[in-house]
Amino acid sequence: MNQKIKNQSEKKVIIKGSCGSHCIDAGQITHLTCMGYKTSFHLKDNAKLISHSKLLKKWEAELSDFGFLRVSKNTIINLIFLIYIESKERKVKLSSGEVINVSHEGLKLLNNIFKKTKNKP
Repeated sequence: MNQKIKNQSEKKVIIKGSCGSHCIDAGQITHLTCMGYKTSFHLKDNAKLISHSKLLKKWEAELSDFGFLRVSKNTIINLIFLIYIESKERKVKLSSGEVINVSHEGLKLLNNIFKKTKNKP
């Protein structure tokens, strides 16, 4: 993940689904989840959009510079909406109230990010 996170309001995300395309600001997305070839975009107003155009891996590459982090095989979170990390249970809580399971690797990445942030003056 890039050390300097780019401004999310400058990033427009085009989500192509079966009913057409949506263009939204990256800052509206709380997290993404994937089941098979469908990626669900969960938005801060609790709406959900489904994309059939890209795998989660491609979304990860496109959004990582804007504060998004892959925390498990099928989930990417927007760090702006992260409010709590439960290390023992490997879960995170987002400001939307959503509780998300985190992989061992995802937990390591989160801990490294917050250690670096904590050590900055």
